[in-house]
Amino acid sequence: GDGVIDSIDLDDDNDGILDVDEAQYSDQVDNGDFNNNSGSTGSTTTLPGWTISTGDIWVDASAPYIQMHREGIQTISQPIENLNFTCSGSPATILIDMHPSTGSPQSSSAESFFEVRISGTVYARITTGTDNTSPANATITYLNGATGNLTTMLIDDRTGVPVISNWEIYLPNTVVSSGSLELYLDGSGTPGAPNDDFTVYKVSILTASDADGDGVPNCIDLDSDNDGIPDNVEAQTTNGFIAI
Repeated sequence: GDGVIDSIDLDDDNDGILDVDEAQYSDQVDNGDFNNNSGSTGSTTTLPGWTISTGDIWVDASAPYIQMHREGIQTISQPIENLNFTCSGSPATILIDMHPSTGSPQSSSAESFFEVRISGTVYARITTGTDNTSPANATITYLNGATGNLTTMLIDDRTGVPVISNWEIYLPNTVVSSGSLELYLDGSGTPGAPNDDFTVYKVSILTASDADGDGVPNCIDLDSDNDGIPDNVEAQTTNGFIAI
């Protein structure tokens, strides 16, 4: 209530502790690091912490990824909370380390789509296109108020070491506070053709931390650890104490 909007306010809760010092971030995704997730190599219909809607995904015990490769529609999803926890107006951010790959053989590989959704709302879409030459880039489109750090993503042609893209998606402040994170594949473009695949190494959603679990992010919580002692008191020395 100091007349300064949170997006430019250096101290959202006016407790004398800057947001940059209070605003630690928490990952809301469970089992989002796919390093040796199954201990085996091959197709699987189960993934710890996630629900696979239909078909299977590919995992490799010696490689830290999952591959969505279905010739059709597929979603892997999990429940997500606290998407509305922001500090200084910074939105929740989805981080995905991934790359598209051509189908095999590349010459007949079919276009595929990969979408990032929250509770059915699409916030980002990757389209691999129909260019089957190398190198080729997939295009990225942001929707429903989301923005991001990339507009294209290099497609792996399976001839060398793939380039992993570190993709950031900035969700709008209108996103639901809780719902479902959904990674959606549409590989149904050309029936019978080897569709382009999507390889995902890690997925995170970073939101402002809530140290005491009271539903108030640290940056606007006057007692972040809920011990009855205001943060303003705890963060200062006795001799240098300044009351707020």
